[in-house]
Amino acid sequence: MRLSLAMVGALTVLHVAMAAPVLAQAPEVVEDVRSARYDRFSAFASTEYKPALVDRWITTTFFIGRIGDGPGSLTYWVARRVEGQGRSTEGSTVTWADSRRCDALVRVLEDMERLEGGWPDVPRLGRTEGGPPVLDGASITLWTRWARMGDGAALVELEMRGNVDSPIAEWWSDMQGSLAPCWDETEPPVDPS
Repeated sequence: MRLSLAMVGALTVLHVAMAAPVLAQAPEVVEDVRSARYDRFSAFASTEYKPALVDRWITTTFFIGRIGDGPGSLTYWVARRVEGQGRSTEGSTVTWADSRRCDALVRVLEDMERLEGGWPDVPRLGRTEGGPPVLDGASITLWTRWARMGDGAALVELEMRGNVDSPIAEWWSDMQGSLAPCWDETEPPVDPS
């Protein structure tokens, strides 16, 4: 596990990498999910899935949208999924899910909020829990710019990476089944009125 903490203005950034060693790393995905946009809305979270022994990848980027202002406004969530191969997005498949027509997206995001963070594991010091590392499998990364940490619920940016034996992988796998009927090739309208 790798842990780094940095101050970025008033925002504390925490990067936690919880990856077991992977025999053959898939190439880095070209798509920049952290700067992705859905109309005027920026991404607040994303996942990247990269199997160790196969040259393919899947990213899912999450956005929050709002129609109207004030008490009568409607908040909704949109997910964009991109599936591709190699280091290029050329030939990739893009699909969308929208909480306005897919309740499962809200449940997936609620489950994301319930994911527990790990702890720094200093080699040969303190507690030693868990089994041996998984030598192949998949790298699954969850990133969010809006995470909370500590008793005061301080705002932090969070990145967690796990293999097939991690809670992140279990959540990601559940997300695949839950959102399967929701994916559509048409980008949802920002304001359907």
